[in-house]
Amino acid sequence: MAINDLEELAIKYKKIKLNSDTYILIPASVVVGYSMGREFLAKPKMITTLEKEDIIQQKFLIDSIASVEDLRINYEYDGDDIDFLKEYYFEEKKNDIIIIEIKFGRVFKRTITIPAVEDLVGKEMYERQNNIPSVVLNDSALQELLEQETLDGVKNRLLRLKNLIGSYLEQEKEKGVTRIVVNDGKVSEIETNRQVDTKAKTKSTSKKAVKSVPDKPVSTDFSVLGLEKYIKERVFGHDEAIEDLATTLYMNTTATKAEKIESFLIIGPTGTGKTETLNAAAEYLSIPFEDINVINLVPQGIKGESLEDHIESLIASANYDLQVASRGIVLLDEFDKLGIDETDYKSSIKSILLKFTEGGLFKVEGQDEKFNTKMLTKIFAGAFTDIYEREKTMGFSATSTNPGREISAHEALKKIKEKGYYGRELLTRINNAAIYHELDQETKKRVLLESKLSEYLEKKKRYERQFGVRLIAEESYIKGVLEKLEAGQESMRELNNLVIYSLKKAEHTLAAYPGKYYGKKLILTRDTVDKPENFTLC
Repeated sequence: MAINDLEELAIKYKKIKLNSDTYILIPASVVVGYSMGREFLAKPKMITTLEKEDIIQQKFLIDSIASVEDLRINYEYDGDDIDFLKEYYFEEKKNDIIIIEIKFGRVFKRTITIPAVEDLVGKEMYERQNNIPSVVLNDSALQELLEQETLDGVKNRLLRLKNLIGSYLEQEKEKGVTRIVVNDGKVSEIETNRQVDTKAKTKSTSKKAVKSVPDKPVSTDFSVLGLEKYIKERVFGHDEAIEDLATTLYMNTTATKAEKIESFLIIGPTGTGKTETLNAAAEYLSIPFEDINVINLVPQGIKGESLEDHIESLIASANYDLQVASRGIVLLDEFDKLGIDETDYKSSIKSILLKFTEGGLFKVEGQDEKFNTKMLTKIFAGAFTDIYEREKTMGFSATSTNPGREISAHEALKKIKEKGYYGRELLTRINNAAIYHELDQETKKRVLLESKLSEYLEKKKRYERQFGVRLIAEESYIKGVLEKLEAGQESMRELNNLVIYSLKKAEHTLAAYPGKYYGKKLILTRDTVDKPENFTLC
């Protein structure tokens, strides 16, 4: 279509409701037309602009209006193709997400720009830009947002970011924080105002930074469906169990202090994704997570890991904010092994766990206020192999019948109680259960090729971004990795390590000669699995 310099280009936004007076506008397309007061004639229909009062009623809105003549000058374009200008303009604006709030009948607008920041690989950054709390995402995080197939997917991720900005504002208000950088879901850098006593985060003076726990949830800015989706993109093969767990986490996280917190038992072999599930959940919910191997616990005062040590670690991961720490997730792993240990000090640990589970006060070094575990989400996990009628082999590579296919989680929990694990006093405080069964070959393949935690997919993105090289795994490579995994009777945790090992030589070649192989393909075959030097660059 030929260019008419009198026309205008505008960004058409899809409106998503966050709450009764807050909306997110997601760039959808570029339209051509003319401004007409508070509306835009985008041939052949009128679309409301952000200047009009009744924007709440509109599904799509128009903003960022620019004249074709100005854009031609800005882009130094002398051609006559309107599609070129539209593409160029959308490329410029597609990373600008508008947040609008309706207050006192007026529209307040702010824009969060999500740029492709090369030096923030794997990071999110929270800071003020032009005195507005903002989040900056890296290129891969932005791409993940843009690749969402549904608007609900976009909304769930934006809700999480909004929640994190809220956490940043709390940190800013309480401790003078001016900038937070998150790397792989964990806080890696914190900058504070120099006038603030940064020693307040150390163990000896941390009590200065502690806030009391109010009688309200930390946040409700998420959905259970969003939580499920976030976990299922990372952990495969346990959809029903994830749905049950996500429901419990949602109810716990949105509960007030007067309402009940439910615990959860995950039954299943090692390496089937139990820990990865909870890591993903904590990341999505923006709450601290502590993984405890209960078989290693000792009573306080004995050399070793005490429960109090782990509580202190949980509080530290929440930057000594008791409100945030009290709503965290604690995984009590190897729960079955402790249950059959009858040594005196292990019996003492069982008593401590009972107090911890039902909600007790624990003294933490460096704190005047005791930590109450009532509002924590407690997740118990273990293999419990002896509750099944036939002996089972631990590990996902076992060849025996999958226990998850034989009995329900309810029946498994009933058998655990009958076996005498811990005694009924503790077990009756475990309200929910789910089984993580052994993964079949097809599911393992999906983990390798589809999971957000897949190291293969991470390397694929990285090589294309950094070296301009397309990584291709032939079917023989995938089969070889899975065969090696099973031959070594390794858990799924080892999958990524096998991929990293197989790419070691190819990655050295790419790093040693950056730019040399731009536009090439890096092809992996069965031979690459055992001998990393056997790769093809063509």
